[in-house]
Amino acid sequence: MSLVQSGAIFDALSFPVHVDRVEDRELRIDELHRHEYFEFLYVKKGSLVCRFKSRTEILKQGEILIIKPYVLHRLDDQEKAVCCSYFCSFLPQAVDLNIQSLEMLQQSESPNVYYFKSLMSLVEKESAAVKMELAREVRQSMEHVLELLKVHSHTSSEKSHALCRFYFLELMALMSEQHDRALESRRTVKQEVSVSVSKCMQGLRAVLNYIHDHYDEELTLEAMARMCGTAEPYFCRLFKNETGSTFMNYLNGLRIRKACELLRDSSDNALEICYQVGYSNYPRFSRQFKKNTGQSPVEFRREVCRGRGKYWKPSLAK
Repeated sequence: MSLVQSGAIFDALSFPVHVDRVEDRELRIDELHRHEYFEFLYVKKGSLVCRFKSRTEILKQGEILIIKPYVLHRLDDQEKAVCCSYFCSFLPQAVDLNIQSLEMLQQSESPNVYYFKSLMSLVEKESAAVKMELAREVRQSMEHVLELLKVHSHTSSEKSHALCRFYFLELMALMSEQHDRALESRRTVKQEVSVSVSKCMQGLRAVLNYIHDHYDEELTLEAMARMCGTAEPYFCRLFKNETGSTFMNYLNGLRIRKACELLRDSSDNALEICYQVGYSNYPRFSRQFKKNTGQSPVEFRREVCRGRGKYWKPSLAK
C-alpha cells in the first residue's frame, strides 16, 4: 500500500488539475493505494471498476465517482475497444487558494464554496467517496469540458493555466448543479476498516491534513506523533510506510513545492518566501531548495521568468 504524492501528478510549474482518459493513464498502480489529492472519475462508455479495501464500486455510463484524499483504492484496467472513461486529479486550491482541505472548506465563508457542493458529504470521517449519475442532457457538456481539460492540463503555459482554471470551474459548477438534481442517484461510499487500523489511519490522515494546512508553522515529530495518537517510533514507521518518506523529508518537500509556487506566482523575494513556507533560516532554506530542485531559489525564478522552467517532480526521499 503506497501514498501517491501531489508532486507525482502536478509539477512545480503546473496548475493543480490533471485530466486524462483512464485507459491512457501513465501512472498505473496495481495495488491498493492512497493519494494526497482528490480524484474524479467519469464513465463515457462501458464501465469502470474501482476497488476499495472492503467493497467494489462499478461505474456505468454517465456515472461519476469522487474519491477523497488518503482513501485506499485501485482501478481495474479497461479494454480501450469497449470502454472510455476519464479521471481528473485535482487540489482544492485550483478553485480557491485559501481552501486546501476538507477541513478548511467547512470553515470557509468564500462564495467559491458553491463549486465544492459535490464534495461536502466527504467531510464525514467515514466517507470515502461520493457517487452520482449525470442527467443525460448534461453528459455531452461534461465530456466536452473533460476533453478541453485533457488538452490544457498537459501544457505548461500562462494561457493553458488560465484556460485550465476556466474549464475546471465549469466542471465543478456542472457537478454542483447535478448534486442538487441527483438526490435519488447520489450515494456516499463509506469506508469499512477495522477499528484498530481505523484509529491509526484516521490519526495519520489528520496529521497529513494538518501538515498541509500548517506547513508554514513550526512542526515537530513529537507533536505530530501525539496528534496521531501513537508513540514516536511507531508513528515514524507508519508515516514512512504510507508516504514512502520520513516526516522531515515529507515536510521539506511540501515546503519547497509551496516555495516554487510562490516564486512563480508572486513578486515576493526569496527571503520573504523562505519565512512564508515555514523556514526561519535562509541558508537552510536555500540548501534544501537546491537539494530538492537542483537550482537555487534565484535560479529557479530566473528560469520561470524566461519561460524555460524545468519540468520538476520533487524528490521527497532526499
